[in-house]
Amino acid sequence: MKTLAEKAYEYVERTLTENLGRHQTVISKTKSFIRYDRFYHIQRVTAWSNRIADELCSNNEVNAGNAIDRECLHLASILHDVGYNAYHISMDHSEAGVVLTEQFLTAEGVEEEKKEKILNLIRLHSRKDLMFLEDTPLELVVLMEADLMDDMGAAGLVMDAWINTRMHQEETSFDTIFEHMQKFTQAQQKATPMRTEPAKRFWREKQELVEEFMRQFARDLNK
Repeated sequence: MKTLAEKAYEYVERTLTENLGRHQTVISKTKSFIRYDRFYHIQRVTAWSNRIADELCSNNEVNAGNAIDRECLHLASILHDVGYNAYHISMDHSEAGVVLTEQFLTAEGVEEEKKEKILNLIRLHSRKDLMFLEDTPLELVVLMEADLMDDMGAAGLVMDAWINTRMHQEETSFDTIFEHMQKFTQAQQKATPMRTEPAKRFWREKQELVEEFMRQFARDLNK
């Protein structure tokens, strides 16, 4: 018998495919069009949320009064972007995601309290301004951290090269890619938009990798 999480993954993949294809053509960073697999993004965000939650729990950083509901966090991570391209519901992917997630959870017979908690995480996951408010649920903080973690660090540098190549085609060069990396991933990694200690550490690792890569890349290019 499949677990609820396994069913959620299948539902998300099927829904994204039905709503204009799971390979979403997006405007990213430079407003150049790239082919981006939203389902793989969801899988990566779910992995990041699990890593952060695992460390919070193993390091005893979560006390009894502020425990993480791991099941709700896991399901919300899987379902958080199910609303992409669901324009027949809403232009806001979070609001569309709430509608689609409610349909799925209701069909699966999930109890009302748990369902409402997951729906609230879906509804608010793009509201990164809520991350540092004291009354923001820890599950929402971790989900937002995981969402921000994706496509940064090593993956961000690769995406910069990908986008830049798509932008310039035959005019792409080491210099155009270097400048794009400086403008986007390197600049975006300067700040630390994380709240929990595990997420801050993961982010620092990404910062250090980007800075060292850019230092060596600049040296290779004699800059």
